[in-house]
Amino acid sequence: MKRTFVLLLLMMAAVNALTWNYTSIESYVTVCRESYFNISSFIALPSPAATNENVYFYVTANNTGNCYSVDNVSFNLSLYNSVVVSCNKSSPSNGIYYAGDTPTFTFNCNTLAADTYTANITMTYSVLNLTGGVKFTGSENRSLTLVVNPASVGPTPGPGGGGAVPPSIPQPIFVQFKKYPVLQEVAPGSLIVVDLSVKNPTASTQNITVDLEGIPKNWINLFQSSALVGANQIKTLSFTVNVPENADSGDYLVKANIHDKGVSGYSYFIVRVKSYPENYLAPKIFRRVDLNFVDNTSTVKIIVQNDANSHRRVDVYEKIPKMLADNVDQVDFSTAPSSIVQADPLVMFTLNNMRPDEKRSIDYSIRNVIDEYEPYVYWPIEQVNILFEQGADKIQISNIYQSIVEPGSPDNYIAFDIGNVFTAPLNVTISLWLPSGWDSTPEKTILDIPSYSQTRVSMKVHVPKTTSDGVYYGGLLVTYENATTTKELVFRISAINKLVDLAAFIGFFMDNTFIVLVITAASVIIIVRTVRTRRRYEYIEDVSTTLNEIKDSVFRRR
Repeated sequence: MKRTFVLLLLMMAAVNALTWNYTSIESYVTVCRESYFNISSFIALPSPAATNENVYFYVTANNTGNCYSVDNVSFNLSLYNSVVVSCNKSSPSNGIYYAGDTPTFTFNCNTLAADTYTANITMTYSVLNLTGGVKFTGSENRSLTLVVNPASVGPTPGPGGGGAVPPSIPQPIFVQFKKYPVLQEVAPGSLIVVDLSVKNPTASTQNITVDLEGIPKNWINLFQSSALVGANQIKTLSFTVNVPENADSGDYLVKANIHDKGVSGYSYFIVRVKSYPENYLAPKIFRRVDLNFVDNTSTVKIIVQNDANSHRRVDVYEKIPKMLADNVDQVDFSTAPSSIVQADPLVMFTLNNMRPDEKRSIDYSIRNVIDEYEPYVYWPIEQVNILFEQGADKIQISNIYQSIVEPGSPDNYIAFDIGNVFTAPLNVTISLWLPSGWDSTPEKTILDIPSYSQTRVSMKVHVPKTTSDGVYYGGLLVTYENATTTKELVFRISAINKLVDLAAFIGFFMDNTFIVLVITAASVIIIVRTVRTRRRYEYIEDVSTTLNEIKDSVFRRR
């Protein structure tokens, strides 16, 4: 009995150790579970293709964890109709990809016969633990259909709500796109003007025509659908996009086609229909990014639209991606920043005395153009502080972590730090504004934050199970005293490899082998002892029964 009691104590100690260990590495297990290498986009360009064209397949992957790296990435691309066609991987070489990395891998398929092909891509990878060993392996598959015609034609327009963004910016040979937008954020019911400047690099005059795909035709008004462009001349073609009030929110991938004498060129840009909640009282933010290949600059315009109350001061914090600028010295500001917060670069613009129904713009240009879309189009505002009186900013939002967003899952969440950088305690109310149909738990969080301290906050995000893959926008709202702080959020939804959760679960127990063995051994010993004890009692009971039967028999004979 004493030994059984000792074994029970040993088992309880092991369970406590396991519980403590699990608690101490809870974030580690979560990160490991969340660290997977998913395929964020798989596209073919051109699509549809012509029989005389090489076809390039672009596979963009994303390490969605926040501490673990990914290695041993391999691909298998098969393109087939009745026979399998081989394709060559051209870039990049395999390597280790760290948290947040989004490499794009390119495959080149030689000239294809006219037909309809199915392209399948299979990616396998290994997630590394902190010591460099393999934590677990995963895989993901994507497929697409490619039509190859005798002559090149345009693709089927894609819907809003998060269309896939091409990884690189194409530049056709017979005509060159010199100035055009890559991103235009608009509110429903807005009218925007888009200018496309194209150059004829040939020695003869070209009669070019332009058409657009990817948005409804009744949104578009082309001022000039064709033009003569002289040799080595640049021509600007303008058109408007009128977004209706009932337009679906999301990204519309617009393809601009330029044609001349049976040959064509194209480029892409994103029209993002951005909706805010009806009761949203803070200023709304809309971004436009234009590329200028004439002087090699990227031009940014941020529209701050105040539809509600008067605001004494609005501080807009803008963090410029380091892929575009390593230092603030590479940026030319048409709107002078109020403060250079960090030189690498994070800047603040102060807008004083904003009236209701007033719009103001923040303009600057970066002396650099890169050939990737994603840094330009997924670029949320760092933070906006709205103050109703003069004074220093008091709240800072930082260290945001978003779990993988899976429609219908109860485990979607977002965590972040709320910092009080003021000299006195603050009572803050925190909420999320989310895409239509989404909600959060709790709906609001109210906290008292001491001066010069920060608090970690976590909120669950409920996403309808019917939500399609794509990129969605929302934000954080922090209200306190007579002020509000907002921060834009980007939610990515893509297919999730369900084996990752199982692999993380198994990996956790493999990392705690000793504790698991102690529990298993103690359990086995207790079970064996229990069985033996039960058998002993059963034997004694059987012997007692037999003796009683003998005694009864003896008495009956007398």
